[in-house]
Amino acid sequence: MTPTVSVLMPVYNGERYLAEAVDSVLAQTFTDFEFVIVDDGSKDGSLAVLQWYAARDPRVRIISRPNTGIVGALNDGLAAARGELVARMDADDVCHPERFRTQVEYLRAHPACVVVGSRADLIDPDGERIGRWDMALDHDEIDRANLAGKLTIVHPSLVFRRAAVVGAGAYRQETAGSEDLDLMLRLAETGRLANVPDVLLRYRRHHESLTHSAPGQVSEAAYRALRDAWARRGLGDPPLRPAARAPVPPPRTTTRCGRGWRSRSVTSPRPASTPGGRCGWPRFQRPPGASPTARCGATDRSCRGHSRMRITFVCPPPDLSGGQRVVATYADRLQRRGHSVTIVTPRRARPGLRAVARSLLRTGRWPLRPPTDSHFARCAAEHRLLDRNRPVTDADVPDADVVIATWWETAEWVMNLAPKKGAKVYFIQHHEVFEYLPVERVEASWRLPLRKIVVARWLADLARDRYGDPAAELVPNAVDLDLFHAPSRGRNKVPVVGTMYSTVHFKGCDTGLEAVRLAAARLHGLKLLAFGAAPVDPSMPLPPGAEFHLRPQQDRIRELYARCDVWLFASRSEGFGLPILEAMACRTPVIGTPAGAAPELIARGGGCLVEYEDPADMAAAIVRVCSQSDSEWQSMSDAAYATATQYTWADATDLFERALRAAVGQAPPRPAGAGEEHPT
Repeated sequence: MTPTVSVLMPVYNGERYLAEAVDSVLAQTFTDFEFVIVDDGSKDGSLAVLQWYAARDPRVRIISRPNTGIVGALNDGLAAARGELVARMDADDVCHPERFRTQVEYLRAHPACVVVGSRADLIDPDGERIGRWDMALDHDEIDRANLAGKLTIVHPSLVFRRAAVVGAGAYRQETAGSEDLDLMLRLAETGRLANVPDVLLRYRRHHESLTHSAPGQVSEAAYRALRDAWARRGLGDPPLRPAARAPVPPPRTTTRCGRGWRSRSVTSPRPASTPGGRCGWPRFQRPPGASPTARCGATDRSCRGHSRMRITFVCPPPDLSGGQRVVATYADRLQRRGHSVTIVTPRRARPGLRAVARSLLRTGRWPLRPPTDSHFARCAAEHRLLDRNRPVTDADVPDADVVIATWWETAEWVMNLAPKKGAKVYFIQHHEVFEYLPVERVEASWRLPLRKIVVARWLADLARDRYGDPAAELVPNAVDLDLFHAPSRGRNKVPVVGTMYSTVHFKGCDTGLEAVRLAAARLHGLKLLAFGAAPVDPSMPLPPGAEFHLRPQQDRIRELYARCDVWLFASRSEGFGLPILEAMACRTPVIGTPAGAAPELIARGGGCLVEYEDPADMAAAIVRVCSQSDSEWQSMSDAAYATATQYTWADATDLFERALRAAVGQAPPRPAGAGEEHPT
């Protein structure tokens, strides 16, 4: 069956970033594509990486050929493509999961358009965001800039109609190096060009990928493309001159200082960790079959300290909670940075007689079985699941450099471990002084001599003011933008408010449901959408017509967030409040109480704060947001998205990794408020 899209990616010695690029294509939500990859005579392990993927995914088609350059590789791939549409991709970039779906839908809706690109985040060699390309969106502005030698479509972000490109003569060898500009100039003469406003690509800038010219100059290839386009259109000669090819200046990256961020050259002198100054640790999890010598190739601190740490996370029984998602995220990212990470958890206990009786009395149902899935199942780190529900002991934990407690009870276990199990750290995501827990033991865990990492400023303040520990390090949570995302959208015709359903008192769901009832009396047709980890309890029913999802799959949660006009965060107490960022990443404004990190997150835009336990105040905010004009709501939606995306898990992992190095003596400690810019 002929696919709708052919993904075209040339590769030449791209092993360092290849797995990340391929994974991002194979993870697209739009799946009707073939992946045509042209290996242009690579001399590293690129072909072995590609063959590993091809053996496991029938969509991957490899063309291996002697090296002739990018134009020949692109034209060979284009000739092999079968799809009506062709999506370009480069071997060092990363696609947003919704990229193909967004661009295919745009081309279907705009038949006069022959090519559509997108805006792009710029990333450095380590994948850290260093800027953004906010490209022009409409044809006239794009073509006008192209004619001035300023290419305004990012080539690896393109999806184009194959017939249009073939009809225009495909890529021309005589403009190699500016073949993208040349093609866009020719396509603009046969149809319309466009960019969607969404950021659908992470475009990597590094020393090998850059060319630079002085103002008023373009490369010889670009000048040839411009000269030909101006001649075809009867415009005379372009007012630019070809530049001699100049040496590429070293790219600049960023480093933290006490006053925030500053740029520096990546060639600045620094101590090397290994002979020759190169890091010896892999930069990605190599697929079996890839070259065993694949290394990051980075020098000095761009590899974040070089020294590999052995890290153990000690967690309570696995579940699908937000707190364990955070732990799994750090474990996965640290493993992929080259550290050796192990997660140790007891098994979840079967419900006891008391729990069974309570469930039967309250709901008339047998208690739900514990979930068999967990966030750790999708994590690159090793997960050791103990034989039963019991405390973790020395026998369960590998010798390591650092061992991390992630819950008050695991802090007790970690405190009892032998010194050879590693420096002891307590990762705190909440102050769990709840009536159903042993409050004295919870409070005592904060007084244990463990180095603390906290996720919100109020927890750092609590550690200092109540427990006498001013050295707690603040590492705010971020949101997984690969998991939580949504294209730009307008308001629903029928207003929808979303919330998390839970009978746990501190979650404030009872107050939130009352707020929805009050708002529905003033806002005709208001609908409630909720999801939760347990069935709806008869003691806390949902309003009539509400839609409820029990334990939705992780990749479906974003769809639920994105269906809402506003998200209600009604908690009485939270450690951080991850649903705030998740909803914002899906472009949904948030109404929230000042629990957890809500005051800092919502203050930056994309929502409004309301009083604790005040259904009337919450209802008024729901009515206010859902009654906005389309443009006002769109502005709030855009602000929510900007808030969620300005601080990433890469940023958070940098801070978390630094805190672990401080614990093992590889870096100085950095208490909360020591000058670092945080989002909370």
